[in-house]
Amino acid sequence: MIHYFLPELIAKKSRERGSRLTIKEIAEETGISANTLSRMINVPGYSCSVSVIDGLCRYFGCKVEELLVFAED
Repeated sequence: MIHYFLPELIAKKSRERGSRLTIKEIAEETGISANTLSRMINVPGYSCSVSVIDGLCRYFGCKVEELLVFAED
């Protein structure tokens, strides 16, 4: 199953900028729907497109392995 580190990346970016980062802000800045972001956080094993992964890596300035990991069920 794929596990996303999106909550951790959001928390890190929030600390860096000194204010809470919302899913709505990420959606507006990346063009990724808020529903997709919410599902990535709340639905275990949620499947998303490579373009979503690319957009999030660009937004957070991270590598793919910092965004997601494969974990055995």
